[in-house]
Amino acid sequence: MKRETMAKYGIPEKAADLMAHFGRDAFRLSPEEWKFIRWQAFNQDYFFVASREDRQWRRGWCSHCRKWLVARDYSPERLGHNDTIRCPVCGDGLTVKHTWRMSKYLEDEALVYLYRPSVVDPAIVTARAVYVSRPWGVGGEPHRLQERVLYDSFYFFTPGKGGQMLRPVNNARIYWATFWAEGVAWKTNGRLGMVYELASRPLVRDSHYTCNYMGQMRRVEVAVAEDREGAFRAAEKSPLRYGMKEYYPYGDDHFIGFWHWAARYASVEKLVKIGLGQLIGDKMGGQRNTGVPGNVINWRGKDLAAILRRRLTKADKAFLLEHGSQVGLEDIAWWQIYDGDISLSEAVAIRDCNFPAWRRIHKYLDLVRARNYLVKQAKRLPKGMWDNLGSGLYADYLDECAKLGYDMADKAVLFPRDFRKEHEHTMRLVEYQKNRKLEDAYAKRRRPAMRRRYGYEAMGLAVIVPERLADLVVEGERQHNCVGGYMERVAKGHTDVVFIRRLAKPEESYITMEIHQGRIIQARTKNNGPLDKAGERFVEAFRTAKLEKKARKTA
Repeated sequence: MKRETMAKYGIPEKAADLMAHFGRDAFRLSPEEWKFIRWQAFNQDYFFVASREDRQWRRGWCSHCRKWLVARDYSPERLGHNDTIRCPVCGDGLTVKHTWRMSKYLEDEALVYLYRPSVVDPAIVTARAVYVSRPWGVGGEPHRLQERVLYDSFYFFTPGKGGQMLRPVNNARIYWATFWAEGVAWKTNGRLGMVYELASRPLVRDSHYTCNYMGQMRRVEVAVAEDREGAFRAAEKSPLRYGMKEYYPYGDDHFIGFWHWAARYASVEKLVKIGLGQLIGDKMGGQRNTGVPGNVINWRGKDLAAILRRRLTKADKAFLLEHGSQVGLEDIAWWQIYDGDISLSEAVAIRDCNFPAWRRIHKYLDLVRARNYLVKQAKRLPKGMWDNLGSGLYADYLDECAKLGYDMADKAVLFPRDFRKEHEHTMRLVEYQKNRKLEDAYAKRRRPAMRRRYGYEAMGLAVIVPERLADLVVEGERQHNCVGGYMERVAKGHTDVVFIRRLAKPEESYITMEIHQGRIIQARTKNNGPLDKAGERFVEAFRTAKLEKKARKTA
């Protein structure tokens, strides 16, 4: 963090000023913290077998319940190294370790987050990332347990200012515990600033842990544990306690990430106090992939109207008092895009799953009119077609009209009498504009070549080469098939599509035929139906006269 920025917010520049928040116990663990480390920080438990005789008798020491026991009835024939058994006393799953040959290599490592209130100001919450290694020693006996503790990083969270972090120089822990002892790191004047440096922002250390091991940088994987009960105790007298319960289910980056965010915004406290705590949970990870924009809440707002970006009516306030805990970011977003035309309770009641579509609709007209129009149009469409698609189809239609340069203030444009028919029309026009270059290429090269190759008349029928690529879309609509999606493939010569018409009724669709590399891939009537006898005779005659003849000439 820049010096001028730190001075602006009254943040101490020196590490010693920050460490004053820990008092004289910065490098000491309380009995509660020791208890957490020894009983909850490590996620692996063992069944220590101290000798070959113990293995034969299936006798060992459980690191979970900390008792010597005989596992004769709960183990396999022999207690092999790294076998898994279940403790007959506490029922915990254990990994067998032959400590007579592995004692000097057996060591657990953990990175533990511990929390305390500041001794200077209870509103300030502090945290420590403590590296703990636990060598088990010969036999894993209780009197031989001795954890080694290294104080990795220190965190400070000040309401209204944000978070800070003191980390080891070069962002790596120093391996030698004596270098971190109280006499060196705390009492020696100026020495603390050399051991630690101020990070630009609070960083969360994780299981893949970078450390300085005897002068060499390496990454190790350690267990990660957080004293969450201690976190709630540390924030009891701090404004940072607001939102912790709502954040708890989404706390992937511990409370450090939450406090760094919440300490900058007083709005967190205001929202939780009026019952809108669900917004905190949504913000910190509960609301994903909903299409709701990230700026629904103005977290920097000074009052409720500024925070929610809309002024609350008496009815809205009454609704929040009763149902505020159930209101999420998506509900607030719906209420906002209606521009005050409906109450918050109405917005919660009528919202549907397609919020992005309604945001697009809102660019062209107010949503009350749009919703009333869609309700009427839904009655004109086949049952099931409108479900969960109506708002999306209408948003697509309005976007298409805008692309075509229509007057978006014209009621006839916004509210066509037959929405389905008008949408299909604008969709074709937009597709035509999009593929204008393909149309030009088709007209200059592909259509003349296809006419020469496929021109054929017989039996009162004729092969018609489409005049335009857009004719494929019209043919698809008439025949109820997917040929409209072949425009690009036909334009680029990947396949050919022609129409078979009756000479007496050339404007009426009859058969749609696809040809690829001199072979008829498919020939179908309406609804992808089979050919009648007249159609079969004509297609066979066309194959013989045009395709097989061409193949013989090529051969």
